[in-house]
Amino acid sequence: MDKPTEVYVAEGPDQLGSARPITSFNKLFTERDLPKGTPFRWTSDDGTPVEGYLLYPPGQFEAKNLRLLVLIHGGPMDADGNYFGADWYNWGMYAASQGWLVFRPNYRGSAGYGDKFALGIVPKMFLLPDTTS
Repeated sequence: MDKPTEVYVAEGPDQLGSARPITSFNKLFTERDLPKGTPFRWTSDDGTPVEGYLLYPPGQFEAKNLRLLVLIHGGPMDADGNYFGADWYNWGMYAASQGWLVFRPNYRGSAGYGDKFALGIVPKMFLLPDTTS
C-alpha cells in the first residue's frame, strides 16, 4: 500500500529480496506522505466473515472522529486490499490524502474469498407454494 507500482529486476528467483527498481513512474508519490491502511474484519448476521480495508489520511493512522467515505468497488468479482492504487477507478488514496477515512468493503460477490462467497451475491430463485388447489 505504501509504495507505488514500479518494475524491479532481480538476478534470480533466490535474489528477490535484493531486487532493484528500474523505473520511476510514480516519483511524485515517493516524495509525499501517503495514506496508511489496515484490514477491518467483521461477522455478518448469518455468521459469514467479511472484511474491508480502511485507509487513513497521511499522519493520522488510527485517528478517531474522522470524516468517513465508503467507497464500494465495482464488480462483482473484484476486491480491495493492501495495494497501492491511484487512478480514475481507484481514487480512495486521493480521498484519504484529502483528510477522509476511506472504508472499502469487500461485500459478497468480491473475488479472493472462495466460490461460495463470490456467488453469495447471486439471487436465489425459489418456487412459491401452490395455494390454488
